Amino acid sequence: LLGLNWFEPLGIHLSGVHHLTSIHPQISEVLRKYRSVFTEELGTYVGKPVSLDLDPNVTPICMKARKVPFALREKIDAELDKLVEQGVLEPVDHPVWSTPIVTPVKP
Repeated sequence: LLGLNWFEPLGIHLSGVHHLTSIHPQISEVLRKYRSVFTEELGTYVGKPVSLDLDPNVTPICMKARKVPFALREKIDAELDKLVEQGVLEPVDHPVWSTPIVTPVKP
C-alpha cells in the first residue's frame, strides 16, 4: 500500500482527477440561475421554527471526545470558532447530549 508521495517517483500521474476541462451548457445554466445556492457562504433557514420533541423517558448520552492529532488542533479550533461566530454552534459548559466530532482533512 503506497501513499500519494510515491506516485511521482513511480511515474503515476493523476492529472485530470479533480480537473474539469469543460462544463455542459445545462450545468452552466443551472449554476447561473441558482447562483445564490452555489456560493461558499453558509445559508440560513428562514422557515417556520423547528422543534425537536424527544421522548422524556430517553436517557441523554454524553460520549467521550476523540483525541485530535496535535498538527490539526489549531485548524480545528479555528473552524469551530468560525462556526460559533456564524451562529451554527453555540458553546455550552456542561452538555446534556454530546458526540465526538470527526475531523476529515480536506485539500
